[in-house]
Amino acid sequence: MNKWDKLRRLGWSERWRLLQAAILLPFTALCTRVFGFNRCYSILKRHVPLESTIDSSKNASVNEHARVLTRIVNIAAAHLPFRANCLQRSLVLWWLLRREKIGGDLRIGVRKNKHLIEAHAWVEFNGRCINDSQDAVQSFVPFNQAIVPGEVEFY
Repeated sequence: MNKWDKLRRLGWSERWRLLQAAILLPFTALCTRVFGFNRCYSILKRHVPLESTIDSSKNASVNEHARVLTRIVNIAAAHLPFRANCLQRSLVLWWLLRREKIGGDLRIGVRKNKHLIEAHAWVEFNGRCINDSQDAVQSFVPFNQAIVPGEVEFY
């Protein structure tokens, strides 16, 4: 099955979210490079509800919807003319989840690799990483708390 057949099999709402992800990924790439994470995060958080309104812990359809949004962001990222990094993909997924009033947490962790400090970003949903494998994030030490819109201001 080619790419166009796969696209046609998506529902209209999934196509709309794919378009949003395809637009947001280059935006976050440019925004984080030009203005830095703090300003990009501030711009994105202005356009999402600050609190989730859906009790996602007991709702299987919300869990499935979070997985679908993760897949959509990954599809969009795979078809860009550049490689979106983990921060850009995680910001877009976090934004899409928040737009749907689903509470995903943006997490950032660090690790030391020889003489280098490496960082990684991911989204946690119901306490589990949803846009990367548990093994991939396990070697990173996350900051003490998730980045929470409205509670943390970056300057």
